[in-house]
Amino acid sequence: MRSLGNLKQLRKLGIKQLEAEHGAALCSAIEKQSYLRDLFMETREEAKILEEYIITSSMPSTVVYVWTSGDASTMGA
Repeated sequence: MRSLGNLKQLRKLGIKQLEAEHGAALCSAIEKQSYLRDLFMETREEAKILEEYIITSSMPSTVVYVWTSGDASTMGA
């Protein structure tokens, strides 16, 4: 996850099996993306709160599309 921050010209980013422990590194990497347009996140149940935090707080202004996927029992909770 740390090496993701070194890639600063991504236009699309997809993360599967996102876990809460990756939160700080992922937020930092997303903030460095000046060209990012599309973001896909598939979270584990315990990372649902992290997913909502990422979407609301650290999204670059270039992001146009955000897709999320996770455990159906946590959706809308």
